[in-house]
Amino acid sequence: MGALALIALLASNAPGGSPSTDDARATMLKAVAGAFEENRAKFTRGTLRFDYLVGFADGADSAHAGNLRDASVAQGSYAFLNEGSTRKYAYRREFREEDYAAKSSGNSDGQVTTLLDSFRAVTDGSRTMFDQITWFPNQGLTHLVDIRPGAERFFTYAQIPYDIGFPEEYRRDLAQTIRLALGEGGEQAIESMDTDVQHLGRKGLVRFRLKMPNGFMTCYVDPERDWSLLHERSEANGGTVTEHLYGDLRQVPGAGWLPFVQTTFLGGLVYRIVIREADCERPPSPGEFRLEFPKPRTMADAAAHVVYREPRSVWDLFDLPSPVARGVRRLPITDPPSGSDAPPLPPLPGEREPTPWFLSTPVLSVLALLAAALLGWVVYRRR
Repeated sequence: MGALALIALLASNAPGGSPSTDDARATMLKAVAGAFEENRAKFTRGTLRFDYLVGFADGADSAHAGNLRDASVAQGSYAFLNEGSTRKYAYRREFREEDYAAKSSGNSDGQVTTLLDSFRAVTDGSRTMFDQITWFPNQGLTHLVDIRPGAERFFTYAQIPYDIGFPEEYRRDLAQTIRLALGEGGEQAIESMDTDVQHLGRKGLVRFRLKMPNGFMTCYVDPERDWSLLHERSEANGGTVTEHLYGDLRQVPGAGWLPFVQTTFLGGLVYRIVIREADCERPPSPGEFRLEFPKPRTMADAAAHVVYREPRSVWDLFDLPSPVARGVRRLPITDPPSGSDAPPLPPLPGEREPTPWFLSTPVLSVLALLAAALLGWVVYRRR
């Protein structure tokens, strides 16, 4: 059934253009979730380049329009190949050193506070090479890099509209939010639903409000563009509000609908992604999945329980030395790969918790953003 036909059917016999029964509204939301997933399933490969902005705005509307104060801009890229048995993902977000110098402060203990957060990461879904880039006044930019098991660290930090390309277990999106609300007896979780709503310069939108386990969620979706999400407002119990707004939707050749702008607004603090290029027709080049460093370095690999002691300027997660090769030292499983000849494996500065289900969709970890909104700063520490 087409989008407009579905709306007409559900809105019939309903005053005010709203579906009238719990069953009808639940049916519609299930269709929205399915259409949203169907659109995203069209993204199986891609190379995206974007600007990542951190700044401040007076309100969500100003943030959505790009009217930011005191903004810093990082250059970013995201590459993914998720076809057949192949799983490759790479993400980069790097602020300039001069921005760190201008917008960071330190204390006598050597700690530096800043809102800027740079990193590079590559994963195959089972292990992750992660380069946390920090800045210190007397050292400049420094790289804390290692390989660890799993991919949660990658998909917690990586942020891209609609989580395109992400494996199912790491998605935090509209479809999962709807399915959570429509769990057992979930029809009662639909507080309201309205059709033919005008919002963000678009007409004919559908707006629905859901009661979630720990708050409320209001969403605006566009039926004419595969039910793309345009605005999500999360209200946590206790009054904290997080807004995610999506703009400049385009139908990407070889894929589906994608917002080229994603804005997250948290009480004045703004995180904004503006995609400059999106190629979803060709597989990413092998170079997208390599990390290049200013000077040769060794690499600790907690996933393989080894240290690669032969320094390299370029490290490729998909072309690592054999565990029995010359220059590779095997470590006991119980020992951390640390020491004078290898980089340590400290807890990551500012590591984020996974986004709660009821505050989902951002590419951004909501817990970390809430902390930033309340404290105003993210503290980097060597631990």
